[in-house]
Amino acid sequence: MTPEEVLKMFERLCIDDLALDPDDAVTEFASWLAESWTDLSDDDIATLTSVGATLFEAGLKRRIIREL
Repeated sequence: MTPEEVLKMFERLCIDDLALDPDDAVTEFASWLAESWTDLSDDDIATLTSVGATLFEAGLKRRIIREL
């Protein structure tokens, strides 16, 4: 899957209001990353780890807001 295809998939999820909860997205992403780790380049790992951290931060902020 190309980066463009992944972006289009996320666009469709947002347009259709089917976007995943950030916590679910982090869990799924971490599972996929763990399975794919050995097949990825160092640059891929760095980029994908950054994406995962961003998803985690979004989920954390959402939890904090819910608790207020």
